[in-house]
Amino acid sequence: MLQLPRGLEDYDPAEHPYTPVKGWRPSGDPADVEKAVKALLNAKMPMIYAGQGVFFGDACAELRRFAELTGTPVLTTLMGKSCFPEDHPLSLGVRDVPAEKWLKGSDLVLAIGASLGPTSFGHEVPTRGKTIIQCTIDEQDLNRATRTDLAVVGDSKLVLTQMIAEAERQKAKPRKGVEVEVSVAKDEKMTKYRPFMESGEKPINPYRVYAEIIKALDPTNSVVTHESGNTRDQLTTIYDSVIEHGFMAWGNVSTLGFGLAAAMGA
Repeated sequence: MLQLPRGLEDYDPAEHPYTPVKGWRPSGDPADVEKAVKALLNAKMPMIYAGQGVFFGDACAELRRFAELTGTPVLTTLMGKSCFPEDHPLSLGVRDVPAEKWLKGSDLVLAIGASLGPTSFGHEVPTRGKTIIQCTIDEQDLNRATRTDLAVVGDSKLVLTQMIAEAERQKAKPRKGVEVEVSVAKDEKMTKYRPFMESGEKPINPYRVYAEIIKALDPTNSVVTHESGNTRDQLTTIYDSVIEHGFMAWGNVSTLGFGLAAAMGA
């Protein structure tokens, strides 16, 4: 039997109705947005680094629109996996060859919804020879662990909406050849993992298990999660999430068994 706390036994919802507290979303400073977009359009090899804040702002559609409008490839954090469809020609996924190539070779990184703080479960964004633009709703993220050259403080959805409008105003055109470069990097990654995914060795290796799971699942109607340790690193590398929230990642939680609770939550 449920024992209510003292004072709540006679609670009458009609007499004391609950009203949800309204949230407020700030936009970015238009001058900051203009500078950020101009810098990205003038860069030779820019990339977008999208984090969990894209989910918090419900900004997945805006992220895709901005990436396509400017022809900028998108790498996601572990916690941001599935905020950008990984079957998209501009998707760099989460890790391995595409991630390493663009993190090393890019001359501009536009971080959206990512704190760029230190973590054992994500990339350290190199800053040498790069312009770092950080779009975050929390000013405390700026220059905390990674140098910020340009900052746009505001809600990810509203800031990306502003950036789309500004990119159109500056007559942005998608970069040519980027999708081919991304495809080559993805092929290079799969050349490494495909032999394991198709292997008939005994005992069966983890990548063969993931390959069979991928064959059995409908990615447009599934939510995938992982366990801690190697399972997290392996699965997030080769499984492509194609829908928003199609992957439930938990980079900063390392307790074995949490995958069951995550699956129940999904």
